[in-house]
Amino acid sequence: MRLNQGFTLIELLIVIAIILILISIALPNFLEAQLRAKVTKAMGEMKSLSIAVEAYASDRSSSNRPYLFGEFVQDRPMYRWTYGYAPDSLTTPVAYIKIHPEDPFNHGEFSIYGGQQLNYPAGHLHRHYRIAPRTPYTGFNSAWTEDSWRTYLWPMMTKQWGAFQSNYILVSVGPDKVEDIIPAYHPLVYSPTNGTKSLGDIGIHSGGIGR
Repeated sequence: MRLNQGFTLIELLIVIAIILILISIALPNFLEAQLRAKVTKAMGEMKSLSIAVEAYASDRSSSNRPYLFGEFVQDRPMYRWTYGYAPDSLTTPVAYIKIHPEDPFNHGEFSIYGGQQLNYPAGHLHRHYRIAPRTPYTGFNSAWTEDSWRTYLWPMMTKQWGAFQSNYILVSVGPDKVEDIIPAYHPLVYSPTNGTKSLGDIGIHSGGIGR
């Protein structure tokens, strides 16, 4: 009578090797699809935020947009660019948007252009999408003067993004998890044509989505 025998060590190693090969083929495609889904999510949420921002301004018969520390007009340009996050005033007391979304690429550690590492816990204000006005940023940590902003940065971003034909921009840190646009150290606009995981921030402005 022949006894049933298990797999030999070589057979087990072959099976494991085949499984690892299949994983190595499938995993990059899965991660790519996951990243594309996050990009789509960020664009959709910022579009909803943009509608809420416009409704907020419309109710106040004003061109001012809601901002972390009040409205843009109340603060200096430096602070508008450096500390501008979409505020809770969009949800309370009037619900211009039901849920205040968090940037899907700003979960956990991210960087400011130049190397500074930041990490905010879940629910922290700084996980919200950034919001900034058209006003030139010429703060103490910016290399831009108002003239260079108008003659170089605005045309460059207009060509790539169209952002400065609008009154404000909403920004996600993007797949590289680096704040490339706000503060305006060295503005980089995300484009999926450079690869799904490429440099630059994802943005939307009152004229539409920047690609």
